[in-house]
Amino acid sequence: MRATVGGAQSDFRLSLPRLLGFSTPGFCVGALAIALGVYLPRYYAGHFGLGLPLVGLAFSVIRVGDTLLDPLIGVWMDRTRSRLGRYRIWLALGVPVLLLGVYTLFEPTGGVGVGYLLFWLLIYFVGASLITLSHASWASVIAANYNERSRVFGAIQLMGVIGAAATLILPIAMAKHDGSGGRGDVPAMGWLVIISCAVGVALALMTTPEHVIADKGYDSDKLVETVEAAGAKAVIPPKSNRKNPRDYDKHLYKERNLVERFLNKVKNCRRVATRYEKTARNYLAFWQLASIMVLLA
Repeated sequence: MRATVGGAQSDFRLSLPRLLGFSTPGFCVGALAIALGVYLPRYYAGHFGLGLPLVGLAFSVIRVGDTLLDPLIGVWMDRTRSRLGRYRIWLALGVPVLLLGVYTLFEPTGGVGVGYLLFWLLIYFVGASLITLSHASWASVIAANYNERSRVFGAIQLMGVIGAAATLILPIAMAKHDGSGGRGDVPAMGWLVIISCAVGVALALMTTPEHVIADKGYDSDKLVETVEAAGAKAVIPPKSNRKNPRDYDKHLYKERNLVERFLNKVKNCRRVATRYEKTARNYLAFWQLASIMVLLA
């Protein structure tokens, strides 16, 4: 995975197939926004006799809890260090959680009461937060510059609009096909979300490799093989004495200097450069403080 700091421009752009593959989870998010916000409350109030005020209260309680949970998930993501990348593992983890919540909410079985609705809404929102936060965070780092970020987030929003439109069209298509009169609309929406989420996340994971950027001092066959075995792509210039030089993304490699320049600016802070603090915790705190000062300068 790479990180960029500052506003330097780069010619690097995701190819159209990779951009579409990466943005497909947005379809699921857009479909959920309509299905959960428009159809599900009325479904529980009408079919299970809970009443709209009680259903609205359950949604409000879980939404407040979800607001408090999202920052914690963001902190855990930022602290994640894995061979699969920082955000990829969270995106994959969110799929089974979200699908379990969607299935039990849209295909309820047995006694359905307020407790049932509260519990499975909580599971659903945890899964939704894992997917939306990891996807948006990943989108912010795979784009090399402002224009590319706009392009990536625009594609995600386009997929969301398509997903929302498909959810709105689904009841009309079902009514014309089998004349169900709306009895199976909500379960059908649930299955639309389940299928689109599984397929969309799988496409994003398969078509969007992580990038490991390093200088030519790290150019070795063993290191490159290790990076590729972890599902990432090595962006390392080949050494001049290589008999068969490897190809690498020269435009993406240019972004590496942004990180190095940022670190050099941070080291202008003497307390950080010479490490006054004895504990790693305090040293990290002053690194973060110095970084904030550099970014605000």
